[in-house]
Amino acid sequence: MHGQVVEWLGLRIVSGELTSGSQLPNEVELAAQLEVSRGGVREAVKALAAKGLVEPGRGWALGCCRGPTGT
Repeated sequence: MHGQVVEWLGLRIVSGELTSGSQLPNEVELAAQLEVSRGGVREAVKALAAKGLVEPGRGWALGCCRGPTGT
């Protein structure tokens, strides 16, 4: 389940659609948009943070994206 969210967010980060400093949709919005649980969204954000693509903001609900080079 979280793999779908990782793929969706990861593609948008790497493609440049979400750029450094961009705000991610909040947990509830992402879960509804992708038809997954909030837990799946949280796990996806954790996985992307571990890869250095997302910096968590207030909790896991919001974060800002980094470019593929970490800038």
